Parts: sequence; C-alpha cells; structure tokens
Amino acid sequence: MDLIAEFGPISLTNLIKNNFLNNTNKKLACIINNPFVPWVTNVASEFKIPCACLWIQPCTLYSIYYRFYNKLNQFPTLENPETDVELPGLPLLKPQDLPSFVLPSNPFGALSNVLAEMFQDMKKLKWILANSFYELEKDVIDSMAEIFPIKTVGPLVPPSLLAIGEIVGGGFEVLKKNAVELKVAAREAVADGGSSDRNIQEFVDEILATVDDN
Repeated sequence: MDLIAEFGPISLTNLIKNNFLNNTNKKLACIINNPFVPWVTNVASEFKIPCACLWIQPCTLYSIYYRFYNKLNQFPTLENPETDVELPGLPLLKPQDLPSFVLPSNPFGALSNVLAEMFQDMKKLKWILANSFYELEKDVIDSMAEIFPIKTVGPLVPPSLLAIGEIVGGGFEVLKKNAVELKVAAREAVADGGSSDRNIQEFVDEILATVDDN
C-alpha cells in the first residue's frame, strides 16, 4: 500500500498529462476511484477533474465509517469497549455487529488509515457511487442524504453470479424466498426507469453538465 501511495500519484499524473492535457481532441470528464486509493482524489483535484468514488461494500458500512471517521457518533473505545452504537437508519448495533476498523481492537492499522484519509477529506469528491440499490438499504441511504449523499447504481454483477439456488438450497426455504425477492428487486432497480438506472443517468447528466461548463 505504501509503494502504491508513493508512486501511484506520479504515474496517474503522467498519464493525465500525456493523454489529455496535451491532446485537444480528448477531455477527461471524470475519474472514478475506490476507497483504497484516496490519493487519486488528490491528483484529480490538482487538475480540477471531477472525481467519484465507487463504494463496493454495503451502504450501511459507508454510513458507519463516515460517522466514525468524522466523529459524528459515539463508538466503542478502549475505556468503554462495550458501548452500543445508535445510528440513523440502522437498528441498535452491538460491538460484535460492527466492522473491525471501528473497534478499539482494530488489527488493520494501515488499511484503517487509508479509510480515514478518504472519509476525512471527502470534500474533494463530487459523487459516491454504491454497488447496491435503493430498495435494499433505503433507510440508511436516506439517513446520509443531508450529510454526504450516496448514489446507488447497482447491483454491478450479473444475476448469474448470484447463484441463489446453490447458496441457499436444501431446507432454507425462507432464506431462499427472501433471496429470490431481492434478486427480483435488484433486476427492477437496474431496468429502464429503475432506481439505479435513474441514478446512473443522473450521474452521467451531471458529468456532461460539468464538461459543458468547462
């Protein structure tokens, strides 16, 4: 991670300069990165290129991390490791329900620092795109609307990869029924006019508007 953080910005800067700044026939309208390369946002900002982050985990985790790294809510500490966590749009969370990154016993120091860098410097991001769909996590998505909105554009995997029959076969009929219902909802979200389809179109329209302004 350290080597990528050291040399990645140099490589990306050179790529932009060589392929776009010196080429009047091409324009870089947007850069999409992921949470584990936050330095991409800094490079994009230097060139005044709009930047989006593709969040590939649940929106629930996005809300938890954002509130934790920006100190918006109380979380377990070394002094109070058994603290329950109350967050808008979510049920009461026990310490065992939380991701390791927000616990005082966090064993992933380096990765946690990368996430902290992203969430504490989000003003350089114009969009957060999520590999989820509104109907699946609407309460937590709505809870972030006034803080730092997240656009659901998923699911970004084809239904064939979900393999619901193989995963929940046998006697798990209730689980299987719920999974099938979610699969149908996911298909509707990405279909023409669905929630994710509308968000993708809105995202594209905003990029085009940015290009026109420049």
